[in-house]
Amino acid sequence: MTRPEALRIAQELGFLKRPTPLLPSATEDDNDGWEDTNDCIHEEIFHEEITDFSGDQYASHQKSLRHAEARARRQQKWKALETQLTATYLHLQYSTCNWTKPYSYLSNEVQCKCPSDKLRRRRVDLIDLLSHTRRRRVTFCGCLPDVIRLLHLGYIAGSPQFPRTAFSVRLVQFHHHLWNHLSVSTSGFIDTLMSFLDEQCHSRLTPEQIKGRHQKNVNRNLRRPFTQAIDAYRRILLRELYPDKFIGVLYDIGCHLDVHIAKVNKGAGTWLQKRFQNAVKVSREAQSSLNSLFDMDNPALPGNKYSADFFRGQWASEREAYTSKQTVLLKQQLELGRLLSLQDELEAEWLKPMLTPEQVLARLRSTADLKERIDKQAAKVGTANVLGLENKQKAFLKLWYSKHEVGLKYIAICEEKRPLQQSRTDGHESNLGHKGKTNLLVALRKHVTQLKKVVETYQTRRAEYHVEYPHHQLPENIDYNDLIHIQADHPFWNDSLFTKLEAPWAVDPKTRHGMQQVAYADRATKELRRLGWEARQAMRWAITSHNQIWRTLLSLKSVPNSDPILATTLTSHPTLSCLPPLARQKAATVVINNRFVKMANLQLMWNEGLLEPSWR
Repeated sequence: MTRPEALRIAQELGFLKRPTPLLPSATEDDNDGWEDTNDCIHEEIFHEEITDFSGDQYASHQKSLRHAEARARRQQKWKALETQLTATYLHLQYSTCNWTKPYSYLSNEVQCKCPSDKLRRRRVDLIDLLSHTRRRRVTFCGCLPDVIRLLHLGYIAGSPQFPRTAFSVRLVQFHHHLWNHLSVSTSGFIDTLMSFLDEQCHSRLTPEQIKGRHQKNVNRNLRRPFTQAIDAYRRILLRELYPDKFIGVLYDIGCHLDVHIAKVNKGAGTWLQKRFQNAVKVSREAQSSLNSLFDMDNPALPGNKYSADFFRGQWASEREAYTSKQTVLLKQQLELGRLLSLQDELEAEWLKPMLTPEQVLARLRSTADLKERIDKQAAKVGTANVLGLENKQKAFLKLWYSKHEVGLKYIAICEEKRPLQQSRTDGHESNLGHKGKTNLLVALRKHVTQLKKVVETYQTRRAEYHVEYPHHQLPENIDYNDLIHIQADHPFWNDSLFTKLEAPWAVDPKTRHGMQQVAYADRATKELRRLGWEARQAMRWAITSHNQIWRTLLSLKSVPNSDPILATTLTSHPTLSCLPPLARQKAATVVINNRFVKMANLQLMWNEGLLEPSWR
């Protein structure tokens, strides 16, 4: 369609308005003494810029509609053949042992009762994994669709009607397995295959003449028929797995749960084995640590050794202590220390020398912020408690609060690092991306700066307290480099010096270590018991499924003492209704045999992984 034709059609259909000629203005006077000259240098360019492209857009839109309609008609034709194609595929899969026999079935074309005048011969290019046949004459008839006729020859057609190209079943199967394990381009795959076959085969798929008008390079345009062939094969697989319905959780977004279920099932044995081995390792390490502690004297109970009952009792005492009234009073003292620290910050801010107007404005903003925070904290704590405190108590509370701030900033950094640590764990892939990692590093730098600042404040207040009260016990001194390498159970985090709690769980490091190891051992024991339940449940499901599939397979093969109802249910399925009775039985046998092979392979993969957990 030319552009003038598209413009005319668009104007007739009302998509475009017809151009109206410009009328001269009534006030325009040609006798104004001016002379018209054609001195516009860019006149042609100007006319090109104001050209109306609406006709081109209409033609492009109509072309897209025609392509969409053709694609819809093609999909409807494939859908009409889907049931018969699936049934024939299953029947031939049984006869050819999944197309693993020699090429004898290529000469066994379908014998029909059509008269000779109804038969027609057409040349089709047959492409296999290791060779291709150029323009092979294939006999077609009206009683059997062309797609089904080619499938009997071991090829899947590249078009639902009058196919000129067909691809072997094993080639399509190979591409399907390749596509399941890696990302492969369809056009890149078929171009690579044709380049390889052109070197291996004596003949070459030359360009063919289509309707005597132009030539078509087959080697460069095989992507579309090959895409239709692999789509037809995937429809067959879906009909084989779920003939009546799909799993609808992810079907609306183009995802099928079967892939994810298969991955989980295959890795279930390995997953349980890894969890089992980790639980055994934790249990052994915890028991080894407890055995060492059980040989040590218990200072809380003179004359006795450490025991598991003692550690469990201390854990109960710790939980009771954190819910008592004394804990509430300790929190109030900590809030009082925060108020005193804010007052010191405000006083230090006013003592800073100001040299420039910018520094003065910055100090005013910071002092206003500190005053607001002090007012909120004073409303929470009250000023009466501050007036009655001695200098020693004030210094002690400020030191406690500064140490508490170090702990909060340390936890904040650990929380920020957690996504990065998870992405580096074995078996996990990073889902942060470049932007996510960049934002994470920016946040980490911010928290590191804050942590360094509070560590310096803690060291300063600890030094000041030691100068004023040298004979008093002080918490452990630590710098930033040492702080980032300690664990959460390090003695530095023990606040018994400030809380005045003298119980063994608060002051004795060995008691706290024993409490942790008892918790590890108890948790590992529960984990081993749970893994044993899951392993036995998985084995019970596998054995039940194996026996059920085996009984169904025996009934299809008419073995004595088998249940004929199972075979009747399968052979009467609507998908197999187009086949004769014997062919139905063979097709159903293929489906059940495939399920049996998958179940047997799954049991073999689970064999080593489930043995150890099942003993628990």
